[in-house]
Amino acid sequence: MFTYDPINEGLEFLANRDLEKAESLFLRVMNDPYAQQDELSQARAYLNDIRACQSGAAILNFDHYKKITKKPSTSLEAINDLLTKIYFSSAQGYSEIDEILEKNISTVINRLKQIKIKDVTARDELFEQIEKTGARIIKG
Repeated sequence: MFTYDPINEGLEFLANRDLEKAESLFLRVMNDPYAQQDELSQARAYLNDIRACQSGAAILNFDHYKKITKKPSTSLEAINDLLTKIYFSSAQGYSEIDEILEKNISTVINRLKQIKIKDVTARDELFEQIEKTGARIIKG
């Protein structure tokens, strides 16, 4: 499995002084309907840095961006949180479960979008991992 983190990739473009690619990537994050609030605020801040540099109002420290790039996480925390919310909810019917899903599904979709599955085996491994960790968390 490969995890895709657009913020991290944009930071790598900034570290390599490729402002156009970084700007394009951060704009895609801004326009992504499933982007999380923290990703949106980070993308907005980096876009402001890029535009300030392009206008000549600021000088970017490219080494700074190299230091803050991070290894993408393959954490399934968002999925596990949704499973536990549903399992431990007081929902009495499908309509109440649907409400819980509606409130939390964008976080799960965003996380799943970041996980690139290369083949059927990787997909099955992902499902097994979700099943195992979800069951472990519910059992407590």
